[in-house]
Amino acid sequence: MAEAWQDELSRSIRAPERDSVDVLSVAGRRLSGPETEWFAAASNEDGQRTNGSENVSCRSGQGESGQDGLIAGPAAPPFQVTEYYASLMDGPAVGGRPGDGKGAGQKDAGGGALIGGVGRPDPIRRQCIPTGDELRVLPVEREDPLYEDRYSPLPYMVHRYPNRVLILLTDRCAVYCRHCFRRHFTGQGAAAGAVGAGGAGGAGGTGGTGGTGGAADGGEAGDEAAAAGDTVSRPRPGTVDARSLEEIARYLEDHTEVMEVLLSGGDPLVLGDKRLGEALRRIRAVRKELVIRIASRIPVVLPSRITAGLVDLLRRTAPLWLVTQYNHPRELTARSEDSLARLIDAGIPVLNQTVLLRGVNDDPGILAELFQRLVENRVKPYYLFQGDLAAGTSHFRLPIDEGLGIVRELRKRVSGMAMPVYAVDLPGGGGKVPLTEDYLLNPPGQTVSPQYSAGDEAAEPEGVRSAEPSSSSPAGRHRRGEDYLFRGPDGLVYRYPDEQ
Repeated sequence: MAEAWQDELSRSIRAPERDSVDVLSVAGRRLSGPETEWFAAASNEDGQRTNGSENVSCRSGQGESGQDGLIAGPAAPPFQVTEYYASLMDGPAVGGRPGDGKGAGQKDAGGGALIGGVGRPDPIRRQCIPTGDELRVLPVEREDPLYEDRYSPLPYMVHRYPNRVLILLTDRCAVYCRHCFRRHFTGQGAAAGAVGAGGAGGAGGTGGTGGTGGAADGGEAGDEAAAAGDTVSRPRPGTVDARSLEEIARYLEDHTEVMEVLLSGGDPLVLGDKRLGEALRRIRAVRKELVIRIASRIPVVLPSRITAGLVDLLRRTAPLWLVTQYNHPRELTARSEDSLARLIDAGIPVLNQTVLLRGVNDDPGILAELFQRLVENRVKPYYLFQGDLAAGTSHFRLPIDEGLGIVRELRKRVSGMAMPVYAVDLPGGGGKVPLTEDYLLNPPGQTVSPQYSAGDEAAEPEGVRSAEPSSSSPAGRHRRGEDYLFRGPDGLVYRYPDEQ
């Protein structure tokens, strides 16, 4: 029998397979013109869109000339939002809490109107309702911007840093975030048609009839069948099967330098307790001292999933940390805060990673309120991430100059305990670095010695230039329109575009 949270997940709002453009309401809220453009592209039967005089494939993400194109289908996450998270759309203005009577059209802290007015867009809606902006891919963007495939020795596993590995337990989420950087993987089982009419993970398994939010322990047989015929060592859509999990466990046994295991996806907590428990127990059996981190938006988008059974499972798997992603203070509802309390009261530490998103939280006042309220809920703000160069996400990214300015103002408003690390995951697999002058070699408006040389561009990944450090390079500073230069953990220099 399905649990209450599984029933709630099965009622999630999804785009129908046909005539999506005719679906003009989500949870009773009319879609805008830019939103209907995405649904029209996603439901186009022949997969072709026209951008000017250019024929553009919805599946490739580029036109024939290699210019910016329109994409839909497998190149972008599918559309799905829980009824709970949809209910937060068009809610109270910044500074208000759900249920306090401050609704759409009121002014936020920056003076802009919320959705329905002419100012700031609704931050919840912007994160979960796709728009036509997603259909444009810039030349600097990639479907796999962090080059995770390159660092994947086994299916469903990424080993980029020496002392920790990433395991992608499933490609499924309760809500598919429109700013997702792992869009080449997340939700692609559904987008590629592997789920038929029912969506991923239904009671009938992959390709069954249960829907994306159906019985979360379903889908095993289909995943294992897919694995049997696929020997490519790279993350692939679906949910990790028993054979792949055993291969990962043996890899961890052999690689004793690994001290931390990050479980992500997709969202691992959309799996039922049985299937999630099997994965946790096998990983824990490798070594008791392995630190496990679970990255999940479930407390944000489906707090009913944080049941007593799940909390007990996580508690018994210690040492284990949960890493959430709250991006706006409106997401901290009473239900969401209760789910956090259940976890923390059981001794499960919780961290938060926020993504800096244009139109959602690109304001120091919004971020200060978010981080202060997280601390009040005993959650440590961990990272504030600069947007990755994922295909179709340029409308969410801020220029680094602007992000640095927000962070400078933010430091004046919150304590050290409430201040996360502003960081960027370097394009091309360079790794995660703080956005500080120690790593940013050409800060805006400053003259520094960047210590890089021209390097062998032909030997570098497409879209990325890196080089061995050189002490003979001339002094430099960032100029508008030029790439930012970062020194990665490997000592090489990586470029991040200036998108002003």
